[in-house]
Amino acid sequence: MAYAGSHSWEVFEEIPPEVLTRTPASWAGTRRRTPLAPGQPVAVPRTAATLVLLREGRGGLQAWLVRRSRGMQFGGVWAFPGGKQEPVDEQAADPLRACLRRECLEETGLDLAGPGFGEPPLPWSRWITPENHPQRYDTWFFLLLAPPGLEPRNTSTEADRAEWVSVAELVAADRDAAAEQVAMLPPTRSVLAELALLGSWPRIREVAAQRVIEPVTARLVPQGDGWRPSHPRRDGSWT
Repeated sequence: MAYAGSHSWEVFEEIPPEVLTRTPASWAGTRRRTPLAPGQPVAVPRTAATLVLLREGRGGLQAWLVRRSRGMQFGGVWAFPGGKQEPVDEQAADPLRACLRRECLEETGLDLAGPGFGEPPLPWSRWITPENHPQRYDTWFFLLLAPPGLEPRNTSTEADRAEWVSVAELVAADRDAAAEQVAMLPPTRSVLAELALLGSWPRIREVAAQRVIEPVTARLVPQGDGWRPSHPRRDGSWT
């Protein structure tokens, strides 16, 4: 697979569509996520930042994931730490990275500007919520290798669980999971799939240095009693 150039179009073509577009049953069938009716005004997406914190262990590449608390948006879904940009972030010279630093501190207890962090997070991908979704976000994903000796913690009330997971094992388990066991949204799955294919931090850094980040905007299409996201392919077709 080639990785220099655009976003993860290759991943969209590598992963079977029925796997890439899978969503948790509890998410896909919720009324609040029903697409807007034709003619309704499109919501302006809110800027957000997400940190993909990584480490290399005996079993290979691992990622720090949090499970969103039940009752909140995306409750029960495994995700990377992050959140939307707040007014306090807009006072900084770089509001997006200020958002990333604040969210990381709130959700992991780690200060990206503190001792031990030498290398800045690497921009990796950008996902924009479908235009026909009532709540929209323009989310940037950043990658960072956790410095030795600094361990993240679950310091947020927004997550009921947080832990290091094997990227390769999680991607494999997700592909084989039954529909009711799916607990990731497509952006998380896409990032993890790429990382599993690359396999190591040196290779990830190499690819990140050449990467041209293109925003990916999915659209919601009917599926059974709920909805699923459909993603654009490089050739103009959709998953």
